[in-house]
Amino acid sequence: MFKKRTLTALLSIFPLIYLEIIIRLFTVGSFDKRFVFAILFAIPVGGILFLTTLFTDKLYIKIIYNVLIAACAVYFCVQLVYYNIFQGFLSLSLVGMGGDAMTNFKSEMFNAIKATALPLILVFLLIPAYAVLTKLKLICFEKANFKTPIITAAAIVLAHCLCLCSLLLGGTEQFSVYDSYHSMNTTIDGSVQNLGIFVTGRLELKNMILIKLGLLDPTSPDEGFEELVTPEDGNTE
Repeated sequence: MFKKRTLTALLSIFPLIYLEIIIRLFTVGSFDKRFVFAILFAIPVGGILFLTTLFTDKLYIKIIYNVLIAACAVYFCVQLVYYNIFQGFLSLSLVGMGGDAMTNFKSEMFNAIKATALPLILVFLLIPAYAVLTKLKLICFEKANFKTPIITAAAIVLAHCLCLCSLLLGGTEQFSVYDSYHSMNTTIDGSVQNLGIFVTGRLELKNMILIKLGLLDPTSPDEGFEELVTPEDGNTE
């Protein structure tokens, strides 16, 4: 059982790292030492995905697990297409304008889909691949003893804390990886370069929730991610 659990944990982390590699390869086109942070932060996120496998082997849990992976794949596909059109990454604050963007940039969107066909296929392959892994029971869904989820949750928290501590290795000056994570003035593209898509999306979502709750002032120049690209003009600032 330990070997099965270990394999499941690794398979839960793998798609997050795989997606970060694909989007970096087909957008920025290069890797530097900062990419290590995108890999590191993928580990606790994958741990959360792994945590869902520890409670039951019921079909609905298997569906939830695979839907989460599919949702990640779709999000990365959207980012790939958007980047091809605007040469920048999509801000979550613009997601609600997706219908308008599809209308205004319909031809560009179809051209972008054609241009990014290879990475889109590589990303979408995750969905059937994990459906097969689930079917073959290589991903272990089984109720664990009560200690295992607790230990796993503690390991996830510890891994995240270690990721946060690792940010100090690059220094804390302006435009450093540490600054990208903690500064409220970071651009979307700058954050993706330093931290990856998942962390950028999580930080932006956190800010959006805080703004909704009235705990963050979006009009302040020091708060919120600065948007590089908007569908209205398609230009970077």
